[in-house]
Amino acid sequence: MNVGDYMNQHLVYLREGDRVDLARRPMADLGLTAVPVLDEEHKPVGVVSLRDLVDARDGTATSEPLRTVLASASIEEAARVLVAEDLHHLVVVDATGAAVGMLSSLDVVRALVRSPPKHPAAIDRLVASVSEDFESEYRSE
Repeated sequence: MNVGDYMNQHLVYLREGDRVDLARRPMADLGLTAVPVLDEEHKPVGVVSLRDLVDARDGTATSEPLRTVLASASIEEAARVLVAEDLHHLVVVDATGAAVGMLSSLDVVRALVRSPPKHPAAIDRLVASVSEDFESEYRSE
């Protein structure tokens, strides 16, 4: 049982330099509580959470602290990071450091009690009907 088994692999994200408020609509529409901020190489540089949206000004998105976990890491390793850092989300990365998913504290609890992974139904519906215009629907330049 590892992080890759429980992470949400349907990654909704902001690009480095995007305004924090750009996360508001996809988070509300999809039932997300945090989205990563990724650089041009798809590597995480921050996280935007619901709290960030409440506190947002017209700045760019770079919440701290940013913590990542390998998709191959054990759920116990992820749980230790969440507890040690008082976090609710971790950005999941592959061996190159590129983001491949998000893991929430609830995902970890589900794994520890051996409950199947479950992510917001709105994401599953979106993925089922996704088209090339997804990015233009939720992101603007």
